Amino acid sequence: MIKTKIEYGELNWNPISGCKHDCWYCFAKGIANRFGLPQEDNYNHYVAEGYEGVPEAADYLMQRLEDERNPYPYGFAPTFFERRIQEPLRFKKPSRVLVSFMGDLFGEWIPKEWIEKVIEMTKLAYWHTYLFLTKNPRRYLEFKFPKNCWLGETITGLEPDPDATISHGKLSDGNIEFVSFEPLMGNSLPIINCFDWIIIGGLSGYKYKRNDETVNEIIQKAREYNIPIFLKDNLKYPEIIKEYPSAKQ
Repeated sequence: MIKTKIEYGELNWNPISGCKHDCWYCFAKGIANRFGLPQEDNYNHYVAEGYEGVPEAADYLMQRLEDERNPYPYGFAPTFFERRIQEPLRFKKPSRVLVSFMGDLFGEWIPKEWIEKVIEMTKLAYWHTYLFLTKNPRRYLEFKFPKNCWLGETITGLEPDPDATISHGKLSDGNIEFVSFEPLMGNSLPIINCFDWIIIGGLSGYKYKRNDETVNEIIQKAREYNIPIFLKDNLKYPEIIKEYPSAKQ
């Protein structure tokens, strides 16, 4: 695990990385592909350390996989890193841990047993708070989470029917549930009063024009329902708002 530059977290933990959503604005894909193998050498399927069925590879491929200096040896291909699974145990200071933000842990392509290994570690290293974020929030319903897990879902505002993709606060029993509008690019908004926390972010690395009308609407609704809100720096909003939710009892 390493310190994160994402303002609302403290540590990054990526036991599983990679994604198949193929979002054109994805920052994680660009980072991972800088470390990965040339496309002709990369796997086009799951890569798992220590799992049966992993295809044999040339020696130099295995060396790159085992090299701790190369955190994403297969680029953005969905990858399970067995050696990283126990990292939270080594950090004794309670921290907000961002889990697998270098991919989508709950993508339909991720095997259930991979996710279960991650959740089991959140129980063992119980002193941390773990933040999950996905575009597939319905998969949260397949698992039982301890209360130190916060369950988030991403909405960009471009979804034709955002209410068809969100949870409406029914993902868990007692977990913080939040929505991240990042990058906020459209004005198609879901009902937000079911969430415990709202994050709004801009589009890093591209020309981005903030839609103040939409941002103001979200802030106004959050205030109406007494929902804490966190505005990321990349939104470049004139007001600084960085609030956190309180843990549910």
